[in-house]
Amino acid sequence: MLEKVLSVLSILFALLGTAGLILLSFFDTLRHPKLHRLFLLFFMLGYVLSAIFTCWEYQRLGVQYRQHRELRLSFWIKFVFIIVEAVLTIVFGALLFKHHQNQGAVFEWVISLIFTFYVLSFVVDLWPVAKSSKANGQRSEDAKEINMAESGIDQPRR
Repeated sequence: MLEKVLSVLSILFALLGTAGLILLSFFDTLRHPKLHRLFLLFFMLGYVLSAIFTCWEYQRLGVQYRQHRELRLSFWIKFVFIIVEAVLTIVFGALLFKHHQNQGAVFEWVISLIFTFYVLSFVVDLWPVAKSSKANGQRSEDAKEINMAESGIDQPRR
């Protein structure tokens, strides 16, 4: 039950982060500095909270399914993401507070770049599914050939 709650929270905060990211592209810092910062906060907060809930869910699943080491790997990748993004966000906020806009802008882009790696970390989650789907597809072809051979149907030449 808790895994479902964590999944829903992760999705909701990812939607908040997505909305923030989309709105960031419309409201630039030159013409809309306050809105840009607000949507930047939505983006960063949404995805960090989404990562926290995803990480928490993977930690719980990793305890239940110790044989799936992909869960542990994914947990640690996302955990490192949370720590790195939290530190960079604090530095970013401090730079803006001290009115170092240019340095803050650099950190804003670094945070966005690291977010790209967070999204790519989901490849670790999907890789086992891709491998098993490929293996199941091959097994299906082999089963068809066996069934055709047993029933006396000529197999098409490859």
